[in-house]
Amino acid sequence: MEDQLAYKLCQPLPMPLLLNTATNQIIQKVCGDITCEKRPLILSNDDMQNHTDHINQVSEIESFVSGFANEMSRLANQNIRLYQEFTQNKENLALIQILEQGEPHLKRLEEQVIRQKTDIAIDITNLQEKITVMIQQIKEENMKRLDTFLEQYKTSFITLKKNIDSFFLLSRKNFYYSNQNTFQMKLTSISTGDAQSLISNLKQHLNLSKQLAGTATPLQMLTDLQSLARFLLRMTNSPPSYDKLQNPQQNILDSVVREVGQVLGGVISTRLFVPLGNSKEISQVGTGDNNLQLQMDAKNIEKFQLKPSKRYQVDTQVSCILSLTDTVFALGSSTDNSLRIFDTTIKKIQTFTGHNGNIIFLEKIVQMDSQNRCFISLGTDKLAIVWNLEDLSASTQPRLFKKIVLAAPAIYALDMKDMNHFAFCDNNRDVSICNFFTQKIGTYNNSKHLQKINGLTLLKKGEKLLSYSNDSIINIWRVGRQNQDPILILDYTLADPLYGQISQIFITTQWVNQAVIISNEGSIKIFDLSKNCVVFSKFGNKKMNSNFQECFLIEESEKKINPPIWLIQISFNEAIAVQHYLTLSPYSMYSQDLKLEHTPSMPQQYAKHKVQIYNQINQSKLQTISVMFSEGNQELLVYELKGK
Repeated sequence: MEDQLAYKLCQPLPMPLLLNTATNQIIQKVCGDITCEKRPLILSNDDMQNHTDHINQVSEIESFVSGFANEMSRLANQNIRLYQEFTQNKENLALIQILEQGEPHLKRLEEQVIRQKTDIAIDITNLQEKITVMIQQIKEENMKRLDTFLEQYKTSFITLKKNIDSFFLLSRKNFYYSNQNTFQMKLTSISTGDAQSLISNLKQHLNLSKQLAGTATPLQMLTDLQSLARFLLRMTNSPPSYDKLQNPQQNILDSVVREVGQVLGGVISTRLFVPLGNSKEISQVGTGDNNLQLQMDAKNIEKFQLKPSKRYQVDTQVSCILSLTDTVFALGSSTDNSLRIFDTTIKKIQTFTGHNGNIIFLEKIVQMDSQNRCFISLGTDKLAIVWNLEDLSASTQPRLFKKIVLAAPAIYALDMKDMNHFAFCDNNRDVSICNFFTQKIGTYNNSKHLQKINGLTLLKKGEKLLSYSNDSIINIWRVGRQNQDPILILDYTLADPLYGQISQIFITTQWVNQAVIISNEGSIKIFDLSKNCVVFSKFGNKKMNSNFQECFLIEESEKKINPPIWLIQISFNEAIAVQHYLTLSPYSMYSQDLKLEHTPSMPQQYAKHKVQIYNQINQSKLQTISVMFSEGNQELLVYELKGK
């Protein structure tokens, strides 16, 4: 029996009488409505009048205690399961112990912050005679950083403690009241006023737990708690630390005077470490090259709609598609080994040979000449072929530029945008870098991914990329050289169940050091690359739970600070599309379903890029965004993405 949270005695003890401690009269009735805020015990007819709007909830004491205890037992068991899942992480257990310390912990941290501020003030005072104005600015800036940290820590601490206390109160403190005898013995052992307060408090906790069990999404609640807990734990483990200046008059005073405070400002700022603060920027990647991320004039757009535009019949079941221009597309086939070039202007398809197996992936390569188009095709035949369209104005016939033999069939390729290299991953979970001129390949055989790699994303042109998979692992790679041959160096690995089964990752161009993570479970996360942690997570459509999905990102073309972005998410399993409107300051996301006029077909096991977006000039010479689906029934469907 003791393996359950709330167990009941096999033979309940006789119920004691509940007496009014003021009049010594037996109390026979009580209000069982957990949403009622009035005094629950019925002591007089006047008390009964207060509950006339829900009189059916008024019952005998014994019946109430029995039902209330049963409900408490049921919800307490649900609540403890959520609490156990939260506390499976040892870091969370350690953090709960810190939260239990309450005010003393905050006081110790505040004292430490005060000591840091005092140390800064001493150094600032020693230099103040020379550059008073500059020093004062530096002082105020760093004090503000410390105050901001302290305020942020206090707010996070109080919020997390309040949430854990309120969400898990039944399982942590009040579960013993789910035993009928214990509950009634408690009521009879205290005064009527205290009994009123106890029942009212328990009703509030019971109502909250019932709401959590019935309407809230436990996974979302735990995700939010986990994000806040991880954020607070990082701050707890790395409190502010200020390395005092030594002999500032001799070491840096002359330099400070000459540089008019510039040097001193840098010294003070770098010596004051505040966790989750400044970090180096990662170079951003231009949009429009990967065919799943575009910019448009969207400043007046609140939401989008997909309007059917065109339908093309093709001679094969398309496995993958790549937009070379707004009218020319490369197609892979799941029924033969040929590459197809489709010109929508003249509705003509040309077929070219090169692979000995099905083409399962296509990737564009950036070129200097706007008339040239290079792209890579990956096949099941362990080949990567580089194709070149030398002059689109004269011909759409590609030339087989390089045929590269791989150790295993590659499933995803990424142009490094340096006009020399592309990266790829294979079924063995290995990640490689290849020079498509010399055909030299550098392979990292232990990628630390436990499951199939779902994709690669470029972080810095020619230098850095990341890989991601269903195992909640993100690897950061750096391109190196060994005897002039390219090699991949694993900089570091990020592993966190909070990432979920990662389907795609986008690097935003106008949000500095921010990435958008899309998981197969349907959640959208904003990832801070400077802090290496998730700073925002939310579920859109709860039906969006798919291993086969494609997303594309739309950003505003106008340069401004942290503009909103739109993420369009399409699931091939559920045949639904959802648009997400995301903002950075503050973090928020609003989701809405998009209507599709067809049911997207399921992609092949390794096929990617079933969806393409591209800019197109319409008859009114206005730039619009088109979306093309490659279908298994030998069709290409085109939608126009229109803003409302």
